[in-house]
Amino acid sequence: MLRIDGLIMAGGRSLRIKELGEKPMIRLNGRPLIDYVLKAMSDSKLIKSIHVAVSSHTKNTTDYLKRVKKYHFQIVQTPGAGYIEDLRYAINLSGMSDVLVCPADTPFLRGELLDLVVEEFFRVGKPSLVTVVPLEMVKSLGLEPTTIMKIDELDMVPTGVNVVKGEKLVTGATLEEGYFKVNRKEFAININSRRDLKIAEKILKKRPRKFQPTRFMSHVKSTR
Repeated sequence: MLRIDGLIMAGGRSLRIKELGEKPMIRLNGRPLIDYVLKAMSDSKLIKSIHVAVSSHTKNTTDYLKRVKKYHFQIVQTPGAGYIEDLRYAINLSGMSDVLVCPADTPFLRGELLDLVVEEFFRVGKPSLVTVVPLEMVKSLGLEPTTIMKIDELDMVPTGVNVVKGEKLVTGATLEEGYFKVNRKEFAININSRRDLKIAEKILKKRPRKFQPTRFMSHVKSTR
């Protein structure tokens, strides 16, 4: 069984939701957002180690992580220079190879879903795998995407859940990408605004445990 490292990106400035404080520490149903992602990675069978990238922009998050005892992970202090810069820095500093990268604001992910992404990464065999969901699904949840991609003539939204070959990423080279199109609402919800948070709260109240299963879309091996 091939296993990889996990990296949670939790060092950004959170400018779009700054009024609520550091994004990883925003409470959803009484728990910080980052706690949900830590649990998902901890429940994954294909993630062998967990790292959390923080920065000077997320001091409260760092303090919280230092107190967390129920998950096993390493804190990686990054410069806070930007997403890609901090991603490269964290991977290089920690010596990670194949890495599943998740943002800290995806509270509906689960371990078995992350395992499906890892399995697809090895199946596709490209240095980068980007997980995307249909734009139509995102809008059906009442969410407004920040980025839209055209893949095989379909409007898709990147989820922030990606797998990369770390040794290639740190060189600064442009990585050939494969895309994993999934029709799962768990991947679609990122918390970027008060509205997103309210939508997530409503979903939790209606479905306190998890979403009902929905089908996966076809696997995609497009590149750009």
